[in-house]
Amino acid sequence: MKSSLSFCLTLALSTHVLLAQPQKPEVFASAGDITDKRSSGTFSGECTIDIKFSGDTAATAGSVRQVRITKAIDETGRDLTSDGKEHFSGFGDLNRSGQTVLKKEVTLKNPSRNAHVIKLIEGEASFFSPTEANGGKTIIKDALAHPGEPLDNPVLKQLKIQITYLTKESVEAAKQKKKASATAGDKIGEGLADAFGSMFSGFGASSREKGAIDLQVIDPDKRFVKVEFQDANGKTIESQGQMSYGDFHHYGLKTAPSAGTEMVLYLATADASVTVPFKLENIPLP
Repeated sequence: MKSSLSFCLTLALSTHVLLAQPQKPEVFASAGDITDKRSSGTFSGECTIDIKFSGDTAATAGSVRQVRITKAIDETGRDLTSDGKEHFSGFGDLNRSGQTVLKKEVTLKNPSRNAHVIKLIEGEASFFSPTEANGGKTIIKDALAHPGEPLDNPVLKQLKIQITYLTKESVEAAKQKKKASATAGDKIGEGLADAFGSMFSGFGASSREKGAIDLQVIDPDKRFVKVEFQDANGKTIESQGQMSYGDFHHYGLKTAPSAGTEMVLYLATADASVTVPFKLENIPLP
């Protein structure tokens, strides 16, 4: 009897250990379209490659937000790693329409003119699957109630993100306040107003008649992925386009925002992303 109890206990503990082990993310990488701009002139060319990701992790993710290339060489041994090793999709499209393959374009240095293949690409990809539970999706109620003031939200503060809804009136008020408190030669207030004014001048009156929202997003760690808007009842307000100018972002909406408009923020929190290494070999050059 004692031996039987011991066996059962050992089996139970073993089963618990197996169940406690996290599943390894499943991702397969392959090369898609390649654009090779090798030149014999004095200007350096480049090589762009669509990297396609499939597998369970890619199929269930909202987007592949970041790809970081750690090593890339052609068959001659030339280092193709570009200076900008991280390829972000800051405002990625999370509406995948049932697609099971994610793509990300990366840019490499131009291969040798004698090379016929890229011998090796190694890197890691970050897959984004936002939910309210993992902090990747945050809803701000009545988000337009206080123009000119940063949104007061604990998740944004934790991620060091500052988002401010801006209007012409709030920018002018900020400019006048800055002027009043500025020391001689202080141009910060004027610079803010000038930058925002330049952005405003680039949009036609027709888009403003249908509705528009302008935001300033200060995001030093690149955690802000995307924003959507919905009315006070939670119904999505359809978009008709977006334009960006530095930290300033303009969203054209098909209907004008009203009282109670909500922001649905997608944020790259640690729990909303999983990073997986990948490797590609012997990619034929065109």
